[in-house]
Amino acid sequence: MENKIDLEQYKTLQEIYDYFNKHLFSDSLPEIIFTIDYRKSDSNGFFHPEKFKENEKSISVINLNPDHFDRENIDCMATIAHEMCHAWKHYQEGATKAYHCKGWGAKMESIGLMPSDTGQEGGKKTGRRMHHYIISGGKFVLCANDFISAHEKVFLFSGIAQIKIPADKAKNKIKYTCGCGQNVWGKPDMEIICGECKQYFLSYDEKK
Repeated sequence: MENKIDLEQYKTLQEIYDYFNKHLFSDSLPEIIFTIDYRKSDSNGFFHPEKFKENEKSISVINLNPDHFDRENIDCMATIAHEMCHAWKHYQEGATKAYHCKGWGAKMESIGLMPSDTGQEGGKKTGRRMHHYIISGGKFVLCANDFISAHEKVFLFSGIAQIKIPADKAKNKIKYTCGCGQNVWGKPDMEIICGECKQYFLSYDEKK
């Protein structure tokens, strides 16, 4: 039977978000919308602040790339926590010019994820293209393992890892979006700063 993403999977993502919000972020984050985007990319995830508006209320988005769901559950959950740190930075400290700034990095460390541009020990802690590694014995790994133990019979990420949609043919121009939601189109690997929010325009190919 063909695999498909259904409401049960989105429900699990929301449960992970709510659990982390309570245990790692002291319930400081607002409700959020998850999207699963199949576009080919090196990015594991992406935080898009205040993407949607409903009754004059803005709601942010965490996008996850299913091409990277073929990892251990705890690694996929670390991507969610990584993007939640971006949400925390946006809502608690406000927008900054740099997407992976020191404030974001400090929050990552405080919850048990070490920022690293290589994903390994010794990597740079800030920069345009960033990853992380899980701190042994830190808050995140303890919290995530508690969730996994309590949901061992609940579907997490395996099952949709193999779903693939053929990538579009390479395009000469790609879409970039800044922190205040403005969009521009340009050649890959451009560095553009928004004149309003002073943040870099990021494409979905930006590595997390």
